Amino acid sequence: MRKLIAALGITAAVTLTLGACTADPESADTPPAVEPTEGDAPLPEDAYETPEVATAQFGDTGYEFEDGLAVSVSEGESFKPSKYAVSDEAPHYLKWTVTFTNGTDEPWRAIDTVIAVASGGVEYSEVYDDGVGEQPSVPLPPGESASYDVAFGVEDPTDVRMSVTPDFADHAVVLFTDAQHG
Repeated sequence: MRKLIAALGITAAVTLTLGACTADPESADTPPAVEPTEGDAPLPEDAYETPEVATAQFGDTGYEFEDGLAVSVSEGESFKPSKYAVSDEAPHYLKWTVTFTNGTDEPWRAIDTVIAVASGGVEYSEVYDDGVGEQPSVPLPPGESASYDVAFGVEDPTDVRMSVTPDFADHAVVLFTDAQHG
């Protein structure tokens, strides 16, 4: 898993670097011409709107969307990454359990979830280590729940906000805070 993550990171860095080297600086301000083809549907008017932000508290019942998908996040607990962990250097690390309950009529994919954490005005990348940072890859059937652990570096363990974006199509961002900062 660690080799795969490292390989993906290197591949992305090389691709971005090579793409920047081949760009024509004179055409940087001119967007490429894209001719619509027959059958292309126009984008909906709200395609570029900022998504809604819902709020919830760590350790509470979480948030349930109108379609029945629900998400909750435990209170953070201290975490020590192993020497094999893939993570940013940080003064502190916290681990949370994220739980999704699929109350919709369709299978739901937890693998599409994006989680970010800010603490003390700083964002750190997610920690990938044994037992943390691996979202379920099998779609969650209606009526079932799935939990998994995530860990992040934090600047200040008493000042943490976590955004959970279940997907980019149907659900708002849920901002989790503690009772003190909510």
